[in-house]
Amino acid sequence: MKRCPWMLQIPFVLLWTGCATLMPTDTPAQNLARQRIRECDRFPSVQVREVLPDGSIRVAGQGANSVTELPAWKACIGEALEKQKKDGRIAADGESVIRESSELKR
Repeated sequence: MKRCPWMLQIPFVLLWTGCATLMPTDTPAQNLARQRIRECDRFPSVQVREVLPDGSIRVAGQGANSVTELPAWKACIGEALEKQKKDGRIAADGESVIRESSELKR
């Protein structure tokens, strides 16, 4: 069995490690926002579209139930934020910014 010369293996190693460094990682604010989202994932008509690096959450409501579920989801997010403040994971004056997108509303 022939082995590849080590010089031919270097580009593959560099490509592999380079891809790993280019993978996006969440900011601490995004991690906290995602934790709040997981706590409030019981509202099927609320679709989280994006979590921005500053922790802002972009959402859209889908269907008739979104009229009632979106306010309930926002309240849940607010409660989860208060819990994070109480636990000391976020500043006492921190807030959860929710940006509504109309692209899915019907």
